[in-house]
Amino acid sequence: MTRHLPLAVAVASTLLEILGCAPGPVASTSTPGPHGASTAPLLSPDEVQVFQPGQGAPEQCMRLISVSVGGNPFARVDELQEAVREKAADLGTTHVFLLPQDEERAIVTAGREGARLQQRETGPELFVRMCRHLPVHLGIQISGTWEVERVFAGTQAEAAGLRAGDQIVILNQRHSFTDPAAWDRILARARPGDRVDLEFLDGRGNLQRRALELFPSECLSGSRLTDHC
Repeated sequence: MTRHLPLAVAVASTLLEILGCAPGPVASTSTPGPHGASTAPLLSPDEVQVFQPGQGAPEQCMRLISVSVGGNPFARVDELQEAVREKAADLGTTHVFLLPQDEERAIVTAGREGARLQQRETGPELFVRMCRHLPVHLGIQISGTWEVERVFAGTQAEAAGLRAGDQIVILNQRHSFTDPAAWDRILARARPGDRVDLEFLDGRGNLQRRALELFPSECLSGSRLTDHC
């Protein structure tokens, strides 16, 4: 997908010029104080749910952010999970899904003791995907930077021709992927039945536009839209 990113930036900038608006700033993980200092995170860590590998329903998330925490050889796994909660709270995400961990640890050079090099194992590292769980869904799953990673069977998104690898550049004719957190901010206020306008670059680099209807996120199970929805 990286091969399309410069084109995506150019297209997004052109569209924003046409619309007469400047690209939004990259979202901060906290609110600036009166002198530019960061204040409280968007959420409390207690509001964040952490799911072990294979648990939860990550398919009900739309925008999934990949994060890794760790590397300290003296850190315990429970300490890393708490660090993950704090990171998720800073980003305003509510759900954290732990990915399976590699049991092997790399050996790194830690320093010298006299003429000998000391070596030690690296610390545990947690790889997670986190999202802000929303009550609505479009039938697609996107990365933190709005690249389509998954299209669910039986949805309008599938029928409209969206595919994994497409790069969404504009949401509702004004919000750019240069402000990736705008996705959650805007759709958190939406309701089932609302229509969302997407402009995206397809696999050939062509700019496409589709309007999709939101549906309740619980209508997704596994890889498809459930029959009762």
